Amino acid sequence: MAFQFITVARKAQEIPEIKAAVANGDITVSVAKRITGVINPENQQDWLVKAKTLTQRSLELEVAKANPKEAVQEMIKPVSAERLEMKLGISHQLDQKLRRVRDLLGRKRNGSVRWEDAVEAMADLYLEKHDPVRRADRVLRKSAARETESVAKLDGEVEREAGDEIVVRKLDALAAEQVSRRVNSASAGSAAQVSERVPAESLHRVNLRDRGRCTHRDSAGERCGESRFTQIHHVVPRAVAGGHAPGDLRTLCGFHHGLVHETLGP
Repeated sequence: MAFQFITVARKAQEIPEIKAAVANGDITVSVAKRITGVINPENQQDWLVKAKTLTQRSLELEVAKANPKEAVQEMIKPVSAERLEMKLGISHQLDQKLRRVRDLLGRKRNGSVRWEDAVEAMADLYLEKHDPVRRADRVLRKSAARETESVAKLDGEVEREAGDEIVVRKLDALAAEQVSRRVNSASAGSAAQVSERVPAESLHRVNLRDRGRCTHRDSAGERCGESRFTQIHHVVPRAVAGGHAPGDLRTLCGFHHGLVHETLGP
């Protein structure tokens, strides 16, 4: 349901009449979601009339005629406690790509593989390269390892040369540098900072903390958890010197991000 709201909200930015139709009760959010793939500023009146007057089945047929990709309703449903069934339409080109992946995977494993294995292999490769949560984990682990290695190396020098003031100063300088970096990251400082993009380290820490999911909670305390169309939200707006520290940032889906800003006002 959250995905439907997000999809409709995004389309409503292009076509405000959709939001008005839902708000007036002329169409439901699920009906509005069905026409998001075919409606545009030029044909909006025709599709809004169809959405208001046609039955669900008739509307689905009209959408399928206008956009064959919508002919198959994508869905994932549980079939057991541990298994799900996925349904989707694909092009002939994608079919060829999937078959090639399955062939290569079967060659690598020296045996036959299921379609599920091919899809999982592709998903793993894509996530390893593009998932901000995984990237954040890699980057922060490497950063922590480098800092640990640097400190251990200097500690060793101190143990070997306990009276060497130069080594002691190196340790002090490293510690000061690390503290300075953290302070600068946490600062809500100057106007120059307000105009900057979120520093990579802060972004990585927020992605790892929130796991790339919307952190908005409703009145009952239930977390949204949506992972599509997520954005980084400044708890204190940057226009009033909001900071870039991880504690000043949270992950929100597009729908709840817009909702928060509507609540805050201009």
